[in-house]
Amino acid sequence: NIFAFQVDASTGMLSSRVAVDVGDNPGVIRFAPSGGFAYVIVDGINVATLTVDTDTGLLSPASSETFGTPPTAIAVDPSGKFVFVTTADNNVSSFTVGATGELQFVNSRAAGTSTSEIAVAPSGEFLYVANVDSVSTHAIDAAGVLGVGNLLDEGRNLMRSFVVDPSGRFAYAIT
Repeated sequence: NIFAFQVDASTGMLSSRVAVDVGDNPGVIRFAPSGGFAYVIVDGINVATLTVDTDTGLLSPASSETFGTPPTAIAVDPSGKFVFVTTADNNVSSFTVGATGELQFVNSRAAGTSTSEIAVAPSGEFLYVANVDSVSTHAIDAAGVLGVGNLLDEGRNLMRSFVVDPSGRFAYAIT
C-alpha cells in the first residue's frame, strides 16, 4: 500500500492517513513537477502511473508499464515531460509522458554495472545513473532520447544515493 497523509501547512503535522492499493510490494515513488502524476515501482516488474488529485492528495491508478527486467529506480525530468527508469539488467530507459500520464517508450541505453540510483540535472539536459562503482552521464535531447553514457569510474563500492544540487553545478554520491 501507499499511504496518503494530509499535511497541516502551519504545524507540519500529518493526519487523515488513506491507503491506496497499487499492487504488491510498491517501491520507489516519484512525482511529476506539476503534482498531477506519480510513478511507482510495483511488483518488481511494473512502473505504475497514478493520477494525483491535487486538492485531496488521493492517488488513483491510471496505467502501468511492464518491464522484462525489474525496475530499480525512477526519475522525472524537471519539465515533467520525461520519465527515466533503470533496470536490474543495467540499462536506463527513457519515456515520454502522455496527456493522462501514461509512459511511452523512447529509447534505452547501457548504464553501467548494478544500477542503484538515478538523477536528472536541474536543466533537464543530463541524466546521471549511479552504479556499484561508477556514474554514467547521458545527454537528454529535446525528444527525450538518451545519448550513449560516459562512465566515470570512481572505484568505490556500492553507490547507494546520488543527487545533483539545485544549481546543477555539483553532484553528490553516498557510498
